[in-house]
Amino acid sequence: FSSLYFIFLVLATFTVYPIDVLLKQRLIASAKRKISSHRKLIVLGITGSYGKTTIKEILSAFLQDRGNILKTPENINTPVGIARLILEKLNSETELFIVEMGAYKKGDIGRICDIAKPDIVILTGINESHLERFGNILNTISAKFEIVDHSHENAIVVLNADNPLVVREYKNHVGKRKLFFYS
Repeated sequence: FSSLYFIFLVLATFTVYPIDVLLKQRLIASAKRKISSHRKLIVLGITGSYGKTTIKEILSAFLQDRGNILKTPENINTPVGIARLILEKLNSETELFIVEMGAYKKGDIGRICDIAKPDIVILTGINESHLERFGNILNTISAKFEIVDHSHENAIVVLNADNPLVVREYKNHVGKRKLFFYS
């Protein structure tokens, strides 16, 4: 029976996978339509190998009295999680959407930016913490800088001046965007 069980699981996975992909694509498309209807919404995207959640919480606490803010809760930082949040919580009163953007593989942050294109970008820093996912530090750098590459052309980019990898690579990504460093 154990060998038949494995065959059943493989067949079930192959049967459900296309449906799962289709449902996720529809969810993301709906979220993109909803967020694009918000003309005055400011999207603040945060990524990095570390410090994403801390920066998100500090900013939301600091800005809470300055308008209607929606932030990604806890560690929701994937395309599907963010799309669900947009569909469930984003409303016409929301003025600022603070989005923590995580990456499990190259392209993930770009996909999130395609849903919620940042007007303001914060890159907290890059280190070796995700080498098991990306294989090498160059892939990690490329994946994290997707947030800059996929932001609006006139976005404000805020980078960690204390991180040597960020300082070394930013010129390849910022273009004509407004650039600020923090330390």
